[in-house]
Amino acid sequence: MAIRDEQTSSLELVKDARYHHAAVLRDPRAKHLAPAVKTCQVGLKGRFDARLEAEGVQIEKFALFIFTDLELDAYIRKVELEVLAAVDKIREDARYEAVLPDGLTGIVSLRGADEARAVGLLNKELARHFPDIATRHAATLTALAEATTLAEEEWKQAEVDAGQAMTHETIARRELVQQLQKNEGALMILYPGQKRRVRSYFRTLARKASDDGGGGEGGGVGGT
Repeated sequence: MAIRDEQTSSLELVKDARYHHAAVLRDPRAKHLAPAVKTCQVGLKGRFDARLEAEGVQIEKFALFIFTDLELDAYIRKVELEVLAAVDKIREDARYEAVLPDGLTGIVSLRGADEARAVGLLNKELARHFPDIATRHAATLTALAEATTLAEEEWKQAEVDAGQAMTHETIARRELVQQLQKNEGALMILYPGQKRRVRSYFRTLARKASDDGGGGEGGGVGGT
């Protein structure tokens, strides 16, 4: 019979469910099959919407993480220029090496919590070797480091949430497919030997479509 499996996009399965629901609801002998498939249809649509929202939040949180990382990197470069000026542009100066042991690239190549830890060491050495620079910039460096750490944590949590949303959607797909299969079995009992009629309660198979596009429409009677 023309029932797609759970690998089919959620939007196509929702269309299948709507078609099937309308068909059985029209038949007085089969209308008792409508509520269960309607419940699964609504459930899948909700899970699909939730997954899209979770992925949207994930994208937004990643953008904020990248933005805070760039802000911190830019401020570290500003501080490095002041340190460099204080040592007459001699990077081999012991004070410069104490503040930036791996150079500027060594710290700005880090991200999130790793860079925040490096900023903590940077502030400590600034206070020891360049107290004036530390007084001007330590508080801002700390604030920016905290912001990027928080942004990283929120992005990672958003990734977890998006993954969970996908799992819930996959389960909802499976439940809908199983319900359609159960209804198919019930219709075969109601109409024994009438394969063509039973098939008419399901949309005809079309090429698989992604969640971003529609699949082939159609419905009605398929082959025997």
